[in-house]
Amino acid sequence: VLLTGCDFDVYKLPLPGGTSVDDPITVKAEFADVLDLVPKSTVKINDVSVGKVTDVDLVGRHAEVTMQIPRDTELPDNAIAQIRQTSLLGEKFVSLSPPAKDPSAEPLGDGDVIDLDRTGRNPEVEEVLGALSLLLNGGGVAQLKTISTELNQALGGREDVARDVLD
Repeated sequence: VLLTGCDFDVYKLPLPGGTSVDDPITVKAEFADVLDLVPKSTVKINDVSVGKVTDVDLVGRHAEVTMQIPRDTELPDNAIAQIRQTSLLGEKFVSLSPPAKDPSAEPLGDGDVIDLDRTGRNPEVEEVLGALSLLLNGGGVAQLKTISTELNQALGGREDVARDVLD
């Protein structure tokens, strides 16, 4: 009864075996969808655990994930963040990596934010199996030719009007 009356948050309790971060910096990442990522989840660079998620908040129409990583982490200011899984049914974690092209000369620092355009997630098992089921049951692929033909007939000679409607 005493704990429920206080501002008690089970996610703030220390857990044994988690990633310990000495001399951390705090970095935030904005995600359109964080799936079921929770505080205390792992942050990895090159599949090595280096940090932890400290908070997951809803900001407007997207999620903001706050992470602690070591100060000596050698990532550029324009790093990429992805939500991944350890295995098919494993836990979620945040994977940080440098961009494939044009890494920034500035290092990732305390208080930096990784924007929505540099974050993403892998598809969930349920999404992959649902798409495979749709494909194997004749949905979508068999109708592509019909859909394409009908669209060509409907828009034939009216491309400018259709473009104006879409704009």
